[in-house]
Order: sequence, then C-alpha cells, then structure tokens
Amino acid sequence: MGNLADADLHHTIAQLYYDFGFYANALEACLDILDTQIDYIPSYVLLDKLYYQSQPPEPIIDQFETALKHGFWFPIIIDSLPKFYADHGTAADLVWFYEHWRQSTGSLSPYYMDAALAYQANHQYHPAAEAYYAYAKESDIARNHAIHGLKRLLRQHKHCGHSYQWLIQLLIQESEPDAIHAVLLQVRASDCPETMDACFRLATEHYPDHARFWVLWLTIYTHIPWNEEQYMHINQRLLSLTLCDTDTELWITTTQHTLSHHRIAI
Repeated sequence: MGNLADADLHHTIAQLYYDFGFYANALEACLDILDTQIDYIPSYVLLDKLYYQSQPPEPIIDQFETALKHGFWFPIIIDSLPKFYADHGTAADLVWFYEHWRQSTGSLSPYYMDAALAYQANHQYHPAAEAYYAYAKESDIARNHAIHGLKRLLRQHKHCGHSYQWLIQLLIQESEPDAIHAVLLQVRASDCPETMDACFRLATEHYPDHARFWVLWLTIYTHIPWNEEQYMHINQRLLSLTLCDTDTELWITTTQHTLSHHRIAI
C-alpha cells in the first residue's frame, strides 16, 4: 500500500467493514493504512467514529499521538484527542497535548483555559497561572474567566507567587478595589516576602488614596523583613488620608505591635 490509490481502496474496504458493523476489522484496516500512509486523513476520521463503537481506545489514541509527533495537526486529531484523554487518559496526557500544540504554533491559543485546567490538575501551578494570564489578554470576557481561574488556583495552591500579582493586575483593569483588598488579605499565605511587597506596591500605585491598602500593608511587617524607611513612608501616607474607625483601630494596634518589636529612629 505505497500510494494514495492503494490507500483509497483499502479505506473503502475499511468503511465497508464499519458500515456492516465489523468494527474490529475496520480498526485493523485503518491502522494498516496509516502504518504506510500516516497522513491519510480519512482513516483518522474513521478511527474517530470507531472510538465510539466500543473499540479498544489504546491503539486509536496511540495512532493519533503518532500523527502529532510527526507534525500532522489535522482538525479531527485536534478536536478528538483531548476528548479521548478526558475519557481514558490523565492530566499529564492533556498537558502533553497542549505542550505539543504550543511547540507547533508558538502559543496555547485558542486553548488557554483548557490548558490551564490541565496544568492545574497536573499540579503544574505556575504554567497554569501563565495560561490564565495570557488568556485574559484575549477579550474582556476572557479576562473575567481568567480572574475566576486564578482565584480557584490560589485556593488550591497558595504559594504560586506570580498568581497574586497577575490577579491584582487583572482586577485593576476591572476597577475592583474590594476584590483587590481580598487578594491582599490572602497574599500572606504565599510565604514570600517579595510577593507580598510587590502586591502591595502594585495595589497602592494604582489606588494611592485607598487607605485600607496602606493599613493592611503595615500589618504584613510581622511576615516580611523589617524595612524602617518603607514602614515610615506608609505611615506618612496614612497621615494624609481619611480612615474609617476600623482602619484607624487596625493602624493603632499594628503600630503598638511594631513599637514593641522594633526601635524606630525619630
């Protein structure tokens, strides 16, 4: 079976097997065709149909994977292989698919969300966060989905530092200071002083008059290395702002705690 005419003839036989319900024979015929003519698309289409006729999934999945390894990104393979993995594979299989797609096209588009979920399920949290953040640039709706995705990721894995910053950046674009405040409340869980500092700098840069951000920034000094110059800068900024009673009480409590642990030059 060395040419297209031979492949067409054998595919006709495979299709007849399928039409009369001889699915095992049809599967064997398709695999024989692709063994010598790996880019013969009609056989992949028929394999996709055979997958749903209670045929062994492994040889079909293996054949689709082989095609991808040879660079054949046919629509039937792109559409079907992730579905096969969802049925019989693992998150690692899906990650393999999306990694090969990125290598082939230079981007995860249009599969950002699917790839992010696969990475997350495979405990690859930083690539998942990157995929969410990249997807957010596609549209306003995409940004909203990415925000929810990053929030879910941080509930699952609290130490993915860049996720906090990316989430705050997206919430800034959405003009949601209350949601940013909620992220700042969570960022302590990152156990990363650099992440905490970067998040508060980002939030206060875009909302310089938001007193709650500045007060909350003071509270993290029990979690990050002491920086007297920065600490005094935050206090000076607070003196110029109007605080509610709750924020004032938190500022006083935090200051008392700080003075009991650090000597501040006046």
